[in-house]
Formats: sequence, C-alpha cells, structure tokens
Amino acid sequence: MFLALPGKCLYHTSSCFITSVMIILAVAGCTMPERFIFTTDRELTFSEEIKNLEFQEVLFPTGDGHLLYGWYLPGSNKRQVILFFHGTATNLSHLAPVLEKFKCLDTGIFVFDYRGFGFSKGKPTEAGTYQDARGALNFLTHLGWQSDQIIYFGHSLGAAIALQLALEQPPAGLVLESPFTSIPDLIRHSYPRLFSALPWAFPPYYDNRAKIGSVEAPIMIFHGRRDTIVPPDMSSILYTLAAEPKSLHFMAEAGHNDLSSCGGEAYWQTWRQFLNRVAGDKRTWTGGYFCDPGRTFRIDERIRSDHHPGHQRNGQFPQHSHYRLGFHDR
Repeated sequence: MFLALPGKCLYHTSSCFITSVMIILAVAGCTMPERFIFTTDRELTFSEEIKNLEFQEVLFPTGDGHLLYGWYLPGSNKRQVILFFHGTATNLSHLAPVLEKFKCLDTGIFVFDYRGFGFSKGKPTEAGTYQDARGALNFLTHLGWQSDQIIYFGHSLGAAIALQLALEQPPAGLVLESPFTSIPDLIRHSYPRLFSALPWAFPPYYDNRAKIGSVEAPIMIFHGRRDTIVPPDMSSILYTLAAEPKSLHFMAEAGHNDLSSCGGEAYWQTWRQFLNRVAGDKRTWTGGYFCDPGRTFRIDERIRSDHHPGHQRNGQFPQHSHYRLGFHDR
C-alpha cells in the first residue's frame, strides 16, 4: 500500500521499527514526514495486455511547472471520459491489465502518473498530487471535454486525489475504489498503540472524512470485503457522510487491488448503470489546436516511441505516438 519508508512499505514494516522511528520524531518535536505517505515506483514493467490497448502517450504540464506522463485512450463512446487516478506503489506500465478490462465500458480514459512515479518528474507531496490532478483535468478540458462528461475514478490513494479535485471542479460523477477515511485513521488501524501514544504526530493528510460531505456530484463507492490494507468499514463511513445521490458496493471475494477481476460482470454492470445515470452531451476529440482565451494549447512535437526511454527498457513496447504538449501565447 502506501506510507513508505525508502524501499519499503510501512504497512509491511515491523511495528517495533515504526514505533522507534516515531518515538525519535516525537522526542525531536516532529510530525510524520510527508514523504512516508508515498511508495513511488519508477520501474517500468510492460505486460502483454499493452498490445491490446490503443492509446496516445501524452506529456502535459502542471500549474507549478512539472511535466507529467499519461495515456489517453479515446474509446468508442464519445459521450464520456474517465479521468483515472491510480494508487501508490505503481505506475502506468502496471495498469495495462486493468485498462484492458475498462475497455468494456467503451468510454474514453485518461490515466497518468503523479510526479515521482514512472516517467513523471518531481517528488510527490499531497499538495503536489492535487496540482497533478488539476493539470490532468486541464488537459481533458483543452481536448474539448466538459465537466458534465468527465467521470473521476480513484483507487486507494487515487480516491483521495480524485475527491479533492471533485471539491474544486465537480465532475459528472465520482467513483471511489478502496478509499480510506484519512492517513491518520489508517495509522490508527494498523498501529493503534503508536497512534494512542502520539496522536499529535500524525497530520491529517488526505482527510477524505472531512471532505466528502461537500462533494456536489453523484458518488459511487466500491470496496472489497477481503481488503487487508484499507478496512471496508472506512467506505461505509465515507458513504454515510456523502450527500445524495450515492451508492456503496461491496465485493465479497475482492481484496484491495482486485475488484475489477473478482467483481465479475456485476462490477461492470454497476459501472454501466452509473455512467448511464450521469451521461452528458456527446463530444468528440479532433486533435490539433485547442483554443483558450489568450492562449493556444498546441501539439509541439510528435515523437515515435522508438525514441522514448520506455523502448529501451522493453524491446516489445508498441509503436504508439508520443506527444509533447504545452501552452503558447498567441
């Protein structure tokens, strides 16, 4: 999951070690460093399923100057697009099997790596991941997608990022999968004695509990009953706090990361019903120049993927197009 020490995951690190670290921090008058939240993954491992995906590689800017890497899958249904926020300890190269399953929805999908993950530059912070989300949404709006056509989908850590964006820019719908209530709540669950001794040492990082009641969009929540990382009860709490319209769906055989597999056709049928309820106007993507008052969003450069660093890591990387995007004054 997340809450990472260098090279390790806090969830799988010994309680004695974590307790010792936090006691040292407490004696020094410090709170938990924000970097402990993230398990960044820059290692690219492409699976066979990537050959079954049709996508365009994208580099896009954030408001604070970072350059992020993403995949845009146009889809056959031009009415809606899913803005996909993945969890921690992964990157786009690991998501091909999941994205192949999402093809059954026929929607467009835009998925990207946060700063510090995969090809995306920078170091992750909570505020930084929110900037990354804004940049991804900005990319979609400059493709012509409108807010009533965009579905935010977030898994685990990505659910917290999607939720924050929904507060700022309400989407047509918000789908949360395996969400937690807050980082301190997770620490309380995994290390109750440590949290009881040092409650002040854990700032309210990614406080979904405090935010979800203010979301002004339909909400759908999925959670696996066998999730050993984020307690299913956390989804129940978030569901109770959320405003209508909302729905909560538990997958009896699913854990933290396998809902789309274990949920079977019922999972995808639930998705389709949600998409139908929040369906917006039809919109198409044409490429080229995208106008914005005072600026033009332009494709600067088209690079074949055999010049892409990913090709050097895996000779079987398919020959998709790679776009470098940026803002230009008129």
